[in-house]
Amino acid sequence: MASLKVMLLEENRVLPHEDLLGELCSVQRQLRGVYQGLGDAVSQLSAANAHCTSIHRELRSVRKQLEHTKKKRERSSKKIKAHFVTSRDLRAQFDQDNVDQQEHADAAAVRQRQKEADAAKQDHQVVEDGMNQTFIGWLLSYKKGDLCALAIALVLSDKGTNAELLS
Repeated sequence: MASLKVMLLEENRVLPHEDLLGELCSVQRQLRGVYQGLGDAVSQLSAANAHCTSIHRELRSVRKQLEHTKKKRERSSKKIKAHFVTSRDLRAQFDQDNVDQQEHADAAAVRQRQKEADAAKQDHQVVEDGMNQTFIGWLLSYKKGDLCALAIALVLSDKGTNAELLS
């Protein structure tokens, strides 16, 4: 891109009309190039902000999981974990209760993993919508995910209730 040539008003008055039009066209081309470069920079900034938001959410989720793990260790049971089984019938019932408890714990773990996967998928979709969706219609008709996507597109905070996002 050529640098702009600065001319005084008196110098412009003596130039022929064709030369002035040529200078004007040259300045317009340079302005278009600068405007396009600015648009590219804004797009890259928006993409970087979306990545930062996604990483921030994932970090928050991992911190919450770490807190829950630490709390579980801190509040362990003070009960004595011993069992005395005196008959074969009670032993069979005890074994069945242990199997039931293990199945319940396994099912809870599967539900928790599914819940985390769904939350991550929803967060990813909100970020993707924020970058690609065209927003039309009344803001009051938008659901929480749409409001979060709009906030991301406008480079605003996507945290809070629907009323906070609307404001």
